[in-house]
Amino acid sequence: MEGLDYINSITEALDPATREKYDAMIQEVMKHLEEPGKAEGFLMQAREALAEYPEVLKQHDAIYMRPDRPVSVVLAQMREAMALKEAMTGKKAEEE
Repeated sequence: MEGLDYINSITEALDPATREKYDAMIQEVMKHLEEPGKAEGFLMQAREALAEYPEVLKQHDAIYMRPDRPVSVVLAQMREAMALKEAMTGKKAEEE
């Protein structure tokens, strides 16, 4: 399973209101990748939304908050991935 598909699969266990809040916070993270402080704040809010779901919280932390990879590194990797995706999408559009 890749990226957001994996994240969507781990959030299936959430009640609709919690899932909506979590998804909204993750969308904010993605919108603010160029502002690491804001992105990290939204990521923490997303994490807090999972407080009643320890198994989902554990999966969230495995993705975003590993001790061997600080949040700042994760966000930088996400920025790089989005830039690469945009570059690849732009190339495909030019080729067509």
